[in-house]
Amino acid sequence: MTVTVEIPTEISDGTIAIRTHQPKDVHPYFEAARESIPEVSRHLPWLHQEYSIEEVRMWIEKTVPSLWVPHDIL
Repeated sequence: MTVTVEIPTEISDGTIAIRTHQPKDVHPYFEAARESIPEVSRHLPWLHQEYSIEEVRMWIEKTVPSLWVPHDIL
């Protein structure tokens, strides 16, 4: 038996919304990450001095969708 479950891209109670990362988030995420390099780069090896906007774009486009989908549905 196959069960199909639609996974929403946003969940909201009308006041607060949780949503997947979107392409429009690339620039704000990049700016926030670059601003944080001095404080957190020693704890986050991926956040280095050469961290690029392309790395953010790739993370949002390729990695994030797989994080939003459940791996096991009981």
